[in-house]
Amino acid sequence: MIKNNLKKMVFINVVLIFAFILSTVNMPVVYAKSYATEGELVDYLVERSNLGVFEDNSFTGKKQGLNKFGIEGLDYLTSPEESVTVEKLASVCADILRFTGEDKGIILSDDYSQFLYVYPKTKAVLFEDGIWSDDSYYLVSRQLRWELKLRVIMKKLGRVNDIKSASNRHQLDLITVLKKGIIIGKSMGRYTQNRNLMPKRKVSLAEAKKVIERVYDSKKRYPMSPDGQLLRKTNLPFWASDYKYILASYPDSYYETMLSYESHLATSFKLHSDYDPPKYTYSRILNGFAFGTNDNIYEEADKVRRFQNHRMNVDYRTIDKKWRDKLISFYRRKEYTKKSDLNGMKKDIDKYIRFVKENKVIIESKPVATDASSAYYWDFIPSFHTYMKFRIVSCKNLDKNLYKIIYGSITGDWSHGLAKYREKKVKLGEWCEGVYQVNYPLGMITPHDFEEYPWRCVWMADLDLAKGVAKKTKKMRVVRVTEKTKNFFAPPNETWLGWE
Repeated sequence: MIKNNLKKMVFINVVLIFAFILSTVNMPVVYAKSYATEGELVDYLVERSNLGVFEDNSFTGKKQGLNKFGIEGLDYLTSPEESVTVEKLASVCADILRFTGEDKGIILSDDYSQFLYVYPKTKAVLFEDGIWSDDSYYLVSRQLRWELKLRVIMKKLGRVNDIKSASNRHQLDLITVLKKGIIIGKSMGRYTQNRNLMPKRKVSLAEAKKVIERVYDSKKRYPMSPDGQLLRKTNLPFWASDYKYILASYPDSYYETMLSYESHLATSFKLHSDYDPPKYTYSRILNGFAFGTNDNIYEEADKVRRFQNHRMNVDYRTIDKKWRDKLISFYRRKEYTKKSDLNGMKKDIDKYIRFVKENKVIIESKPVATDASSAYYWDFIPSFHTYMKFRIVSCKNLDKNLYKIIYGSITGDWSHGLAKYREKKVKLGEWCEGVYQVNYPLGMITPHDFEEYPWRCVWMADLDLAKGVAKKTKKMRVVRVTEKTKNFFAPPNETWLGWE
């Protein structure tokens, strides 16, 4: 019996070793076949579409190449043997969109650096360098105008994180396919807003077919926000209906953190007067008119992100007038700022800089994350949910100086009588992390109720961290404010408060 078992084991091992050798020998062949060639892609496109063929064919595949006069740009598919990459597939998709009519009239400049729109009838260029001509107002639909503006915004905000690794010919096409949810690449992780599309990665023919299918069938595309971020439609947070959309990379806690008007005790609030939930605010400031700028809500949200990244990184060894002037730039509207107000800003921040140097203050933070979908109004002040992780590395007499450690801020419980006022205990080197309520850096508003503050150009604001978040399984103590429910109360919540 033992001998028979040994013979079986030896036989099995020999078979396994033989199989391994064969698999090793055949590995390059399998590897090569796993990628689509340009010739295979062209053959599939001819079979899949009715785009026609080109007589002078440079491919040696089963069928002739596509009519490059009917669908422009396929001259970059020049070799039947070369592998198809993500960037080339993106340009194929963009060319089909331009040919089939969904993007008809949208072309790229000769150097591939910008989107252009050519009016089909007159062939006049109406959109160039992110700007529409005056002639376009009555000739082009509002939807098309907004669509192209959003692509420029996506480029500006870096939604394709690794776009610089792509050839110039394909960069804007990568933006187009991400915007439409045709190719979405990979997420960069929790609380990230940009994605890696891996432009040089080779794709299989099966993958290419699925991607091209999304070009023709919009129902098969991934759901995207207008500024090119992947959305989630399932497993939504408890109060998802309060928001315009829910980002896939943002956790439930971001959307379930209390809004400012929910963490204050009051007897009566009027919707669209005293407060506006995010889904209403999103539409209200979509094009930036509420701030007196030409920026849209996506750029405004990015401004809050950059503002907090600057304010939450302080080092007594390097802080100077450049730091001060950059901070002022987030508030200041040059055309509206008086010289006396500007001098007041400089004077007040210089006072803070002296405090930082005298007390050897060092504050560092991880990259801040915020999104347009979380903007809301409370008492005429636009605010954003903002994820932050920061720590106080160095400070003399931290307990004594905690109120001053972040420019203009105080710490404590902002529950208006629901709990006894107390400081939030923070230790040196200890990371603070959460979803904060950060006000948009409005300038040129005189807070008449707070005349004791020397900087009169900026409204009182709060940097607010809610202590708890809502879960479906928990019995909530917070009554959500709706059109039917005007009265509510909130449990005590720890906060970092400050004025901008």
